[in-house]
Amino acid sequence: MNALELRDISCYFDGLHALKDVSLQVGPDEFVGLLGPNGAGKTTTLNIASGAVHIASGGVMFRGVDVTRKSISQRSRLGIIRSLENNGVFDRLSVIDNVVAGLRYGSISSRRMAASRWLKEVGISLDRRGNQLSLGQQRRLELARIFARIEEFRDDCVVLLD
Repeated sequence: MNALELRDISCYFDGLHALKDVSLQVGPDEFVGLLGPNGAGKTTTLNIASGAVHIASGGVMFRGVDVTRKSISQRSRLGIIRSLENNGVFDRLSVIDNVVAGLRYGSISSRRMAASRWLKEVGISLDRRGNQLSLGQQRRLELARIFARIEEFRDDCVVLLD
């Protein structure tokens, strides 16, 4: 069974085809990159997989379940993790709270321990706030969030990096 599958996806923006009959399969434990020039549909494809963009036709399957009509938050709870070009750092929160905000399971203390461990792993000082981070550090913070979410799902997830 594929971890993620897009079947014959078509998408329009203002009447123009953004994607036409695109299919993609990602198996468990596979890493897949989308390559192409600006405007080729790479980000649109990721947005469709995460539920941020609605499709005109086709379907999205995640671990054998049709998620085509599920929202971003519903897909996220199932294990579709999306990272954006804009990191979405919460400026006023501590870096630990930035990571904890994306975690859903376990006690608050276990979530804070996981956040602390992953922040140390990516080299972010624990005594910082989001607005004190450089762009490179914000990207590291995003990696800590992703790693903590992957750990939470015990690798039964898909990560969409932009």
